[in-house]
Amino acid sequence: MKVVGTAGHVDHGKSTLVKALTGIDPDRLKEEKDREMTIELGFAWLSLPDGEPVGIIDVPGHRDFLENMLAGVGGIDAALMVIAADEGIMPQTREHLAILNLLAIPRGLIALTKCDLIRDSEWLTMIRSDIETAVRGTLLENAPVIPVSAKTGVGIFDLLAALQDILDQVPARQDKGNPRISVDRVFSIQGFGTVVTGTLLDGKLSPGDEVVFLPSGKKGRIRGLQTHKEKVEEAVPGSRVAVNITGVDRNDISRGDLLMTRSTSKPSFRIDVFIDLINEIEFSLKHNDQIKIFHLAAERIGRVRLLGKESLSPGENGYAQIELSTPLPVERGDRFILRLPSPAVTIGGGIILNTDSARRYKRYAEEVINRLAVLHIGTLEDQILELSSGLYIWTIPDLANMSGKPDSEITAAVESLVEHNRIIHISSENPDSGPERFVNRQKWEDEWDRVENFLKIFHLQNPLRTGVTGEEIRTRLKLDCTFTDAFLEWLKNEGKLIGNRGLYQLPNHHVQYSRNQQSRIEQFKNEYARTPFSPPDMEKLIDILGEDVLNSLVEARELVRVSADIFYRRDEIEKMQQFVVTHIQQKGSLTVAEFRDEFQTSRKYALAFLEYLDKTGVTVREGDLRKLRITA
Repeated sequence: MKVVGTAGHVDHGKSTLVKALTGIDPDRLKEEKDREMTIELGFAWLSLPDGEPVGIIDVPGHRDFLENMLAGVGGIDAALMVIAADEGIMPQTREHLAILNLLAIPRGLIALTKCDLIRDSEWLTMIRSDIETAVRGTLLENAPVIPVSAKTGVGIFDLLAALQDILDQVPARQDKGNPRISVDRVFSIQGFGTVVTGTLLDGKLSPGDEVVFLPSGKKGRIRGLQTHKEKVEEAVPGSRVAVNITGVDRNDISRGDLLMTRSTSKPSFRIDVFIDLINEIEFSLKHNDQIKIFHLAAERIGRVRLLGKESLSPGENGYAQIELSTPLPVERGDRFILRLPSPAVTIGGGIILNTDSARRYKRYAEEVINRLAVLHIGTLEDQILELSSGLYIWTIPDLANMSGKPDSEITAAVESLVEHNRIIHISSENPDSGPERFVNRQKWEDEWDRVENFLKIFHLQNPLRTGVTGEEIRTRLKLDCTFTDAFLEWLKNEGKLIGNRGLYQLPNHHVQYSRNQQSRIEQFKNEYARTPFSPPDMEKLIDILGEDVLNSLVEARELVRVSADIFYRRDEIEKMQQFVVTHIQQKGSLTVAEFRDEFQTSRKYALAFLEYLDKTGVTVREGDLRKLRITA
């Protein structure tokens, strides 16, 4: 389903033509009837010769209501430019044409109305020549020009046929699975409640769906859907939809609010943009100028921070940040229109490159402008690399939401980047772990530089420590907790780190003891050899070894701490554990006394070791007995 928007100067017959095409009068307000002028958006629909339904948005032509016009054309698939044969190209014709061009409306055609008033063929030839000149270089260049008369009906069928041909050339909207409606009307109906209308830009909607309105965050549920006054069970991309909502009062919704099923469009106070100024304007756009920005059906006041330039002259373009007075929910790739608040004039438009710019850029920083250029005109692969450069771990849906591209396009580009080793695919042993995860290789290389520098300093300051825990690395470097484990595993696989028993070290790091320390270690070994199962306590070990060497031996697993004060060597640990397991397997249980007598030690040491086996899951205590823990 597709939507066509009218455009053209006031009193050129847009609404009359819509009524002739559809049988529906789009002017619904009493003031519009009295003044014979469209003030607000009007809506109608028709069936093309092939039976396809088409929605029509009729917009005001008077310059005083141009901002209402902007609320209607943001989501259309094609434009129907209406030019009266008795007047030809007029100021609002040119302004509407510029707006359609800035919004990159895919296709359009021209209806030359009021032809019944003109008998002079030379006049019509002149008007056609003027039109051809005015549309050169725009979306309407080479568009069909159909002479019509809404009064007599002449040319109406030709116009429908031309409309069919134009819409056949418009590609179907891509369904990215992200339902989004920019509300252009909101009202309430007694007995039904709140109703909003708009064009479904993406995704599908069904009764029962939970929705959220942005930027307010108000949540509700869809009670019912209508398209062209017909009840539907599913609304598809491109359709004009009336949505009956429960749970949200009409006074909590405004024109321009975004209806979504999930909050993928974060309301933004600062956005990065590419701006293109109209040739025909008489004003320059200066850094820090106040502007009005029109996005879909929304309107905001903001200021422009030009990047790399102090001003833009008519016909020039450039990159900028727009700082908004109130947040605006946008998506990357969305188009917008800029107007000056005073004088109220359209000066240009552009495309949104980054939806939530966290900081003010240095205005003349080359790397900033280069980054925005990649997001603007770079290949999809380059854009993915740029968008993911600030992320630790991401999925295809994450990048699809950020880029405004469908999952299928992102998947193909990511697969190519993985093949060329610029993106890392993080494999998971669990098939139910969710979407596949990826990371920008350069991001991890940059993080590795930080980890390497940290470990170099750590090893230098702590020569007797084997390494650092992953948690200490994460905390000290303030790494994202969701990615640290995968990151450290990748560093191990790349040979950049050695990881053993939860400790990480640089490959060239080895604990080296001084001669004095080696002498102390020999003394410690002799002390243990005399009473291996009744070892010296912690205080005596510190006297013999020193605290640094003691900690080093524990970290290297040459000593195992079984209680606050007792340490055993690994050989003794293995011997004692083997006895406990074998004894219980043969006898069914073990007492503290049986253990004490076997190793000719005291109850203090026997109890400490058996409690250590309880904690490590080897045994379980039942009264005064120890039994083997049964594992599934």
